[in-house]
Amino acid sequence: LLLYQDRVKQAEWELKRAIRYDPNYPAAYLVLADVLTYQPSLEKQREAIAMAEKALLLFTGVSQKRPSVATASKRSISQVVFGGARYTDDKVLAEAHHLMGKTRTRLVEYHFEALSDQAKDGYLDAARGNLTEAMRFASKGGDKRRQALVLETSANNYFLKGDMASAIKDAREALKVSEQFPDMKGFPDPYLTLARAYESSQDFAKAADHL
Repeated sequence: LLLYQDRVKQAEWELKRAIRYDPNYPAAYLVLADVLTYQPSLEKQREAIAMAEKALLLFTGVSQKRPSVATASKRSISQVVFGGARYTDDKVLAEAHHLMGKTRTRLVEYHFEALSDQAKDGYLDAARGNLTEAMRFASKGGDKRRQALVLETSANNYFLKGDMASAIKDAREALKVSEQFPDMKGFPDPYLTLARAYESSQDFAKAADHL
């Protein structure tokens, strides 16, 4: 909630306090990764990746223990775990892998000019593996909302890699999938990726259409 109220620093503090209280609290690591990835400093971006990795490791451990679980409707991990609800392994792992891909992709987006080509490729290629896994788990769990979010991150990842055709394809698919959710109407990020990808492809008319 604090993140969506743009109280990022307070959200970071609260989550780190929760982790100090329970170092094996996977949802806290995951939400903290999301909080940190919206902060522009390279240090915070790297910390976001580390927190996402920790969350994925813990959630994978929980999944392998095969706990008794039930369907978690369409809520995110943060809503499910903090709210005390039960959840399916597939939806949990889809969100965890997505955050891994998102944090790595956003680090490159924020620090594109400062990173070497080798570093950028390393982050983006690792993110691609996470996004592939995220889509696999989201598809298996029937989580269309997560699929739309993964496609949006995938489109941005392709854009940063210079693959404009794939960026356009995934951004358009993200918009198509998101249309079934009223609260995702006008999903802005795919439009931005489309505008940038069309502009990079010298198709300025289509770029203007998506601004």
